[in-house]
Amino acid sequence: MTAILTELARAQPDIGISDLSRAVGIVKSATHRIVSVLVDEGFVAVDSASHRYKLGPAALHLGIAALSRSSIRERGAHYLRELRDRTGETTTLALLVGTHRSYVDQAEGTHAVRNILKLGLLQPLHLGSNGKAILAFLPAKTRDELVAATGTIRCVDGRVIRKSTLLADLATIRRRGYAISVQELVPDANSVSAPVFDDSGQVVGCLGISGVVSRQSARDLSRFG
Repeated sequence: MTAILTELARAQPDIGISDLSRAVGIVKSATHRIVSVLVDEGFVAVDSASHRYKLGPAALHLGIAALSRSSIRERGAHYLRELRDRTGETTTLALLVGTHRSYVDQAEGTHAVRNILKLGLLQPLHLGSNGKAILAFLPAKTRDELVAATGTIRCVDGRVIRKSTLLADLATIRRRGYAISVQELVPDANSVSAPVFDDSGQVVGCLGISGVVSRQSARDLSRFG
């Protein structure tokens, strides 16, 4: 059951029973029975037209409740507010979750037009400054394996990023200390993020500033970084 919930958390945006069965290594009939129970309990939602599945509200509530009790979230709140007050933009704290990252807290920007992020949603590491700020500082072997395993890297504005270009960008991020993205995951949005490390020096998440393309110049993004 936990393997099914984990795979549903990775699926973007949803997944069919056959693909889910193959991903978790459970026969299709048994997968369907387990998923049906999870649907009844609200942990999984099903689209009645496409018969595809995704995490339901009960799972999301559990995830957000767990994240809200995270000590790093409490310790990061001060920095989010400070960054928000200095920039006027929405600031975020994201954590590494397996091979993905998830927003655990944010301080909403002060502008009338601002970005508001979904807390608890798993997103990839290879798109967006938050993901790339984490990916760039993972151990080299892990980083290279994750990049190699990605499919086509397509931005929301239609651009396709080659893996060689992504690897070069990650090298720049390591040298510079922060990541920048422009319209990679959200239309008309940009963001700047820097990694957060634990006391052993391992990257565990990132702090980010999320703005809009029409409001920030390249110089602004550099200053945020």
